[in-house]
Amino acid sequence: MTSINGGFKYLALRNWIIEQIQTGALKNGDRLPSEQALCSRFSFSRQTVRNAIDTLARDGTLRTVKGSGTYVANAGGLVRNKTIGVIFSCLNDYIFPSILRGVESTLSKNGYATELAITNNRWQTEGEILERMLHSGLSGLLVEGTCSALPNPNMDTYFLLKQKQLPVVFMHNYYDKELFPSVLINDRESAEAVTRRLIEGGHKRIAGLFKIDDMQGRERLGGYLQALHDAQMEIREDDIYYYTTKRKLPLEQTGVLEAFTGKVPCTAVMCYNDQIAGELHTRLSQEGIRGVAIGGIDDAFETQPTSMRIVTAKHPKEAIGEEAAKRILQMMGDGIESVPCTPFMLTTELVEKTGFINRELPRL
Repeated sequence: MTSINGGFKYLALRNWIIEQIQTGALKNGDRLPSEQALCSRFSFSRQTVRNAIDTLARDGTLRTVKGSGTYVANAGGLVRNKTIGVIFSCLNDYIFPSILRGVESTLSKNGYATELAITNNRWQTEGEILERMLHSGLSGLLVEGTCSALPNPNMDTYFLLKQKQLPVVFMHNYYDKELFPSVLINDRESAEAVTRRLIEGGHKRIAGLFKIDDMQGRERLGGYLQALHDAQMEIREDDIYYYTTKRKLPLEQTGVLEAFTGKVPCTAVMCYNDQIAGELHTRLSQEGIRGVAIGGIDDAFETQPTSMRIVTAKHPKEAIGEEAAKRILQMMGDGIESVPCTPFMLTTELVEKTGFINRELPRL
């Protein structure tokens, strides 16, 4: 039974009312105990009781009739199952399976299953998934956003989820940091640290290759620029290359190979993540371009014997899933306002792939 002695009194009372509806103690059309009766029963102020009733009246669960009382208006809308929806933009063999493992291990220990859906980084698909999940009785929703650096056409649905008091937590990114809690890494600081390490290795001209239609890419670009600025290095627009979800490959379309073949070539590159860094590494090797230092994010770079030097930031993959799941469990137990919407950032650490480095080159 939901405790009535939680930290947020009106949320605790709201949860108690929901429990009465879910267990059938209160049915459609039933009248709630009066405000005075609830105040007396739980030793709450009248304002606390009114706040609890108002939150349920706003989403249509309760209906207040002046001079008569408050009644259950939509008991069926509160029948939620022991399943949490999980939305990813993709689910390949990169970092996402590890994040999902963190989610599932934490939720399963608390008796919850997951319902997985993939948007393929398409807004339309995300909208269809949200519409289906909105009416499927889920207890909460974990989301990895779609093209999160761009305006999202599904925000009305997210606002509706907030209005209906459905717990939602974002993983890896967010659309609006003041709408829902989120769990992520500090993308800006991670990219800044990797770029700074390349600078410390003596590199005077460092290219950048970034995906720009998600929040991570935008922040990582910012970290790269900050490191160059702090080192008083010239920031050359022509050394920075971009791609989006729809135009990731081939690398030739980004123009990035030109950075290493000019009269004064770049000797290092900071990449959006290790996935694109690995593809660039392969392409440079095929072109016979050697001695380039490559920076990335995620520590998912699988190297072969090479003269290229690798620096990356280790991504706490499973921890992101675990922390997101913990927060949604807390929101289900103590109300959605029990978890602040301030992004929770996990730390990263630098990793150097020294095992395959040509020792004749200066160490990073």
